[in-house]
Amino acid sequence: MSLKLSRASRSYGGQAIDGHYGVTPDILVMAKGLASGMPLSAVATRAELSDRQPPGSMGGTYAGNAVACAAACATLDVFEQENLVDNAADMGRYIREALHDIVAANKYPVRDIRGLGLMIGIEFEDTNPAAKGCASKVANACIDRDMRICSGI
Repeated sequence: MSLKLSRASRSYGGQAIDGHYGVTPDILVMAKGLASGMPLSAVATRAELSDRQPPGSMGGTYAGNAVACAAACATLDVFEQENLVDNAADMGRYIREALHDIVAANKYPVRDIRGLGLMIGIEFEDTNPAAKGCASKVANACIDRDMRICSGI
């Protein structure tokens, strides 16, 4: 089950952006999480923008097909039945609080912790000599524990 659809702790429909930053997107592009990894994508936009597109201009390898669309419907059912959007928000809060407690102990040279829902970033202090290699050590410790991370290192 892919949590990518709600990792920012809001469902789509513009809420992922509107609810957090107070802006309205011109275009919202989404893919993988829509159908739990099946090849499906979507582009959502305001009518005045989409009305300018000639018929057939918005296609590609991730355009809808019956199997991927069925997977998307099943994915959305699971999101609703298992309350995954709220769970992403709750777990994200829990993780950020735990990270802030670790940082308060001054054991790690952390500059900032930020993110929405389960999309959390940790920025390490790059001017502190003790921080050299810290991001790599944390990333490797996460991987050793079968944690899913994306590292900028």
